[in-house]
Amino acid sequence: MVRSSWLLWGVCACNGGAFRLADDRRAYVLWAHAAGADESAAAHLDLASDVALDLHAWDFSATASKTSLAPQAGVIGLDLTASPVILIEP
Repeated sequence: MVRSSWLLWGVCACNGGAFRLADDRRAYVLWAHAAGADESAAAHLDLASDVALDLHAWDFSATASKTSLAPQAGVIGLDLTASPVILIEP
C-alpha cells in the first residue's frame, strides 16, 4: 500500500506529491509548475530532510541512473524543471 499526500509549496512555483512506500520509505515526485502550454518552467526548492534521498529522473526505467543527495543543514536543494523527478529514501 502506498500512502500519499499532495504538497502545496507556498513560496515555490512547483508541484508534487509525498508518499510512503509499502516498506515505509519516503518518496517524493516534484516538478516546476509550467504556466499554460509553456513547458520551460524552472524553480528552486529547499526540501527539508534529515535523511539522504536518491534522485531518479522521470526516464529512470530507460536510463537506470540515480544520484544520491545528502542534506546540508537539514535541507536538500533542488533545481526543478517541468520534467518530474522522483526522490526515494534509500
